[in-house]
Amino acid sequence: MDHKLRDNSEIEMILLFDHEEIGSISAQGADSNMAIEVTQRIFDNYGGPQEDYYRAIHSSYLISADMAHAVHPNYSDKH
Repeated sequence: MDHKLRDNSEIEMILLFDHEEIGSISAQGADSNMAIEVTQRIFDNYGGPQEDYYRAIHSSYLISADMAHAVHPNYSDKH
């Protein structure tokens, strides 16, 4: 398999949260500050002005999928 080297202009990441059934505001919930802390620490490691961090966040995208409500196409009869 051919792996292309990438510069640091893109970072792919996944964040998995817990406690959605009992409230997103727990330390592990989606409404916690975990995503902000992680992305800020990554950015701080690479340096650069704070404004670049805000630009990067605003040009990023997020996919939110709650597996409790998802339907697997191969097992839709189990939903």
